[in-house]
Amino acid sequence: MRREISRALSGMRQAFRGVVGSYRHRAAGPMLARAEGLADEQLVDVEIMQQAGLVSGLPAGTPVIVLPIGGKTAQSVIIASEHGTYRVQVAPGEVALYHLTEPNCSVHLKAGRIVELKCDKFEISADTEVTITAPILRVSDDIEVRSAGAPYSVNAFLAAYNGHKHTETGSITTGPDSTV
Repeated sequence: MRREISRALSGMRQAFRGVVGSYRHRAAGPMLARAEGLADEQLVDVEIMQQAGLVSGLPAGTPVIVLPIGGKTAQSVIIASEHGTYRVQVAPGEVALYHLTEPNCSVHLKAGRIVELKCDKFEISADTEVTITAPILRVSDDIEVRSAGAPYSVNAFLAAYNGHKHTETGSITTGPDSTV
């Protein structure tokens, strides 16, 4: 009986490694990939199964694990991928998201309740409000606030305040007693 089971299983294709060539989005369901399997085997319209709520656009050349459902190559799905060119180094318990083709673009949940975000430009889009609750907000350079389309710089405001003079009882005062 074991021999018969072993013979039946040997005829079924097991999971194998492949490399993504390209992928495309669909309106519903998983993305579909073209990939190359073992011995230059071409795989077309292989579903890319990813965790719900997370999506990765796999660049060409990304190594993947392909699982033939029911042992049939024509019904394969990609169940895992790896692209470590710009992988963030994490300590035990830490988590990171990183861009697959650009360096220094990541979100890293570090030990000590620290969130590190690396990018060139950080955009927040909120329909009603953004709230930051912290005892200190540090900015390394300047803050620009737009009011009715006109930009206002905090550094320019401070320079104007610290250097201001005005007429008082017929004479011009010096600057403020203390600067900000």
